[in-house]
Amino acid sequence: MFAAERRHAILEMVRSSGAVSLKELAATVGSSEVTVRRDLRALEAEGLLDRKRGGAAMPGALSHETQLLAEESRRRTRQGRYRHVGGNPSRPG
Repeated sequence: MFAAERRHAILEMVRSSGAVSLKELAATVGSSEVTVRRDLRALEAEGLLDRKRGGAAMPGALSHETQLLAEESRRRTRQGRYRHVGGNPSRPG
């Protein structure tokens, strides 16, 4: 399979699944993981996908870990915002 054909197949898999593992990509296109990594770097440089640890995902798609970190950050922000609700510590009592 030529590089252009491989990259097209990789993009189709990522688009249809949202995220695909490196091993799955290599098995599907019939190439080594090294070759697929090279293709992923090229496709990422063109902005067509995001490389993730062990695979690839659609650009801008949040990984599970990123989603958890974002939720934790929002929770902490809300907690900090309402910490003073019980009273106003800046006013003398």
